[in-house]
Amino acid sequence: MPNINAGAVDALTFPPLGLLNPVLDANGPYASGSHTLTSFTTNGAFLLPAGTYQIHGTYGVLVQPNGAIPVTWGIDYGYDSGGPIGAEGNRYFNRFAQLVAMHQFFSGAFATTEIFEAHRLAETFFWPFRLIGGDQLGLHVTPGVSVDLYFLCIL
Repeated sequence: MPNINAGAVDALTFPPLGLLNPVLDANGPYASGSHTLTSFTTNGAFLLPAGTYQIHGTYGVLVQPNGAIPVTWGIDYGYDSGGPIGAEGNRYFNRFAQLVAMHQFFSGAFATTEIFEAHRLAETFFWPFRLIGGDQLGLHVTPGVSVDLYFLCIL
């Protein structure tokens, strides 16, 4: 019998990946430069009505480049499934974007909890779910690239 090292609290606070649905942020695509995000907007996805939602109600984000990738970037070839784009093991030498997840304390100060680097055509990043707090996401997009963000929600 396999040994699964997951605590009871983790199992209750983070849902299985199959229950999460990526919801496109209609504010994107985000162009090169730095952006500070506290919410995302949807035009109506699955069971989520159109509107603006806070980031602190999500479980993570999927980052996907939008448009052409600069030829000069180079690629480190990896696993090829022959399937959909994004399921591959390929990795680009330069990053598409950097994400900095921050949580707000009751004092109003923000603390960085995670830093992510996106090097693949579609890459998913997770953070702990927080019911309260004013979380924000720092996004830096590399010059010459734009990205779409899909926030992971339970629908």
